[in-house]
Amino acid sequence: TLQMAPGNPYALRARAQGLRTLGRTAEAEEALNEGLAIAPDDWLLVQELGELLMATDRMREGAVLLKKAGEMRSQPRAPR
Repeated sequence: TLQMAPGNPYALRARAQGLRTLGRTAEAEEALNEGLAIAPDDWLLVQELGELLMATDRMREGAVLLKKAGEMRSQPRAPR
């Protein structure tokens, strides 16, 4: 999917999940940050990054992002 649509934030999230499963957390973090640069309002990307940071003992950073993702999720989205 990334070959066909390199800037696809959903594909970047899927890539990050795969990299995390393989223990390649630095690369997973890069993929999530790349996705967030494209889609900063995507609460799933924010949540995924928060979970990754928590799992890599970056508790404060992760907690901030998880709180932000929760707030983003609870806000209604503007129609597209």
